[in-house]
Amino acid sequence: MKSDAELRHERWVLGLNKGFDTAKQLIKWGGIVWVASYARDAITSLAGQTTLADIAVSVLVSASTREKIAYPLVVLALIWGWCERKLRRDKIKVMSRRIGHLESQLDLGRSSSQLTTTGETREEDK
Repeated sequence: MKSDAELRHERWVLGLNKGFDTAKQLIKWGGIVWVASYARDAITSLAGQTTLADIAVSVLVSASTREKIAYPLVVLALIWGWCERKLRRDKIKVMSRRIGHLESQLDLGRSSSQLTTTGETREEDK
């Protein structure tokens, strides 16, 4: 059973936590409102004017620009795929030793599937 002093202290700590939670929410939402007000002012000052954004949008829509954007994106996607493939193989290499050890503990008579450490099919099995 807790004493009155301990209960008062717990209530005080709970109240303090609620106060900090409220302060965090006020700071977060206050910041969002502050940024939104600056964005509104920026948009209002540009209303009815031709801006660099208009020019950029018209350039992005042209076919030649789309192609200039598409090819680097394809190259980046290929590089990303190659990195993911290497990451998967490295992970299989790390996990294969552990899995082999755990499986041999479960069944002492277990034989190997003779996959490579990266999980690929052996050359002679292709």
